[in-house]
Amino acid sequence: MYGGSCTSVTSIRLLAFSNIIAPYRVAFFNEINRQADITLHVAYLARTEPNRSWTVNESDIRYPHSVIPGLHLNLRRDKTLHLNAGVCGLFGEFMPNIVFLGTDMLGSCASWQAWHLARRLGIPIIRYEARHAFAHAAENAIKKLIYGYFIRRMDWYFVYSCLTKAYLIEEYGISQEKITVGYNVGDSKIFLNKVRTIRDTPECKRERASLPAVMMLFVGHLDTKKNILSVLRSCEKIEHTLDVTLGLFIAGDGPLKDHVLALATKMKRVRVVYLGYLQSTELARYYALSDIFVMPTLMDSASIALSEALHSGLFSVASTRDGSSSNFICEGVNGFVVDPTDEKALIAAIRRAIHVVREEPEADRKARILASVADYTIERYAERLVNVVREVYKAPSLQRT
Repeated sequence: MYGGSCTSVTSIRLLAFSNIIAPYRVAFFNEINRQADITLHVAYLARTEPNRSWTVNESDIRYPHSVIPGLHLNLRRDKTLHLNAGVCGLFGEFMPNIVFLGTDMLGSCASWQAWHLARRLGIPIIRYEARHAFAHAAENAIKKLIYGYFIRRMDWYFVYSCLTKAYLIEEYGISQEKITVGYNVGDSKIFLNKVRTIRDTPECKRERASLPAVMMLFVGHLDTKKNILSVLRSCEKIEHTLDVTLGLFIAGDGPLKDHVLALATKMKRVRVVYLGYLQSTELARYYALSDIFVMPTLMDSASIALSEALHSGLFSVASTRDGSSSNFICEGVNGFVVDPTDEKALIAAIRRAIHVVREEPEADRKARILASVADYTIERYAERLVNVVREVYKAPSLQRT
């Protein structure tokens, strides 16, 4: 079941734990599985969660994996408690050299079991961590205490962003020498090829000609965290001073949908197009039709949508509270980063982004943006983790099986 019987003596057996089967993470694990010296098995706590509407084609998964049996309690829209059984058997059958622990430490007993077994057996743990000060500022003291107990007792940290690295160092005293910064991307080459293919079709060109001169795009859940209402209020405040027609695609669904639609109807010069929730393959069309990506999120571990936007050549208005911004945004080159609580700053950033789009030739602008994120590929992302796995495996100071 786990592929252990065909493992070579020099192969590193890497047991990875992940919450659910996410499409962008499938591409990541596929790349890791391509390495000749890594024998990978990915254990999922569940196939999906109520707040996720992804469609995942499991034929795209090209690595050994399993879903650990368990009970899943939906505490609220964005929080599921996973009660899994079978972690001990997984360790016994796969016999890992290293554990890559990417599951929620507070919402999963499997995380605690995996941590305990690895510690008892002397197996190094690489923690896959996304949280940062803004993304989890609202947690109470008891939760932070429990999280702190576990997070300080990992062997290495592979983190989503520079914000996460700073959080671990400042809040929990983790040594920076034990932290490797990654980034959150999907298969950017495939996504970019889809966007380019659509953008070059006569149908897309005709549709783009029928839209306002500048098109913005928002992708995200329609809730307070993603800050969609600030985007609409900002558009409302600038629409009377614009010397160009402006449009806004809104892709997503959520509790603020009715409020969003009500605000949209008040716009006189900004054309708002509500798209509803779209799968990634459907979203490619709207990245192709857009010029500016805007998402001033109040808290986001590391937005995959920002990565998709930049890899599609969109000039972006992003948030200081999004881990992806700290990795990807080069101020003025491919976008602007704003404090999402400062609506005046958001208005100014949108105005400046519109100016960039209007004043610079499209081909030059997109080429510059694509060059700015050319190194942020799924292949290099996986390579960073694989290098960490190899270093941890060879480290004489770390016990291993």
